[in-house]
Amino acid sequence: MRWFRDAFCEMEKQEALERGLDAYAVLEEKAKEVPVGSNGILPIFSDSMKYGKWYHAAPAFLNLSLDP
Repeated sequence: MRWFRDAFCEMEKQEALERGLDAYAVLEEKAKEVPVGSNGILPIFSDSMKYGKWYHAAPAFLNLSLDP
């Protein structure tokens, strides 16, 4: 989640600073407004890491349409 926060959430981080909250609390508030199922978009931020090999899936958004 830190990658998502740092890559996409500058406004939310600023809002959290102004309100004296953690940025993740602001993200959770905003997430409540998103319809269930996220219109078919599936975010992947990490998977099970294999200790000793240190590789995992790159962060991605699957089923993200170009249709506005």
